[in-house]
Amino acid sequence: MRGDLFKDVVAVYGDLFTDKMLPPSFINEISFDEETHSKDESIENLEIMAKGLGEVLAERWSLFDEDCFNKVVDILLLYLKKQYHERCEMGADVRISCFSALLAIQCCPVTGFLQYYVARDESLQQNFYMKRRESKSSSTGFSWQRICGVVITALRQEQLWSVVSSVLKDLGRIIENVPLLMTLEPAQVCFEKLISYK
Repeated sequence: MRGDLFKDVVAVYGDLFTDKMLPPSFINEISFDEETHSKDESIENLEIMAKGLGEVLAERWSLFDEDCFNKVVDILLLYLKKQYHERCEMGADVRISCFSALLAIQCCPVTGFLQYYVARDESLQQNFYMKRRESKSSSTGFSWQRICGVVITALRQEQLWSVVSSVLKDLGRIIENVPLLMTLEPAQVCFEKLISYK
């Protein structure tokens, strides 16, 4: 019962998070229910929500099951994809928060169980309900493929160095995790080729 309720809350959270995505064409203000909010306040609200998702992952990591975990990942990925699809320049702090949460997801090289890197104390939280995909042909388990896709998009399109530098810093931990990289398609492993501007 508690698990189902938590999943419902995550789903509602996702609707709120993605619906608050600011269109690229707004000029000075947007309006909600006859109350006017500045664009800076709206971006700040999104940043708070994004950081909140990261905190939920860190605090509740050991209790996540695969279904609920995938919903949270979907929320973060969808938001980032919409940002880059619509070429939004605002919301850099939100993108940094999203990437920080996604790039904190790792796996134990020995057991394959998923881990979450908590930056504040430089520790790894364990989860014994979720494992990485055993091979590229396997249909079960976590694959880093979708996260890798949005990271590549960011390295190709991101205009702000603050976002790029944050991604590169967090990416260092992932590149050291060879078993996690083995869940990728061969083409995705070649970052140099994929982020070229040819």
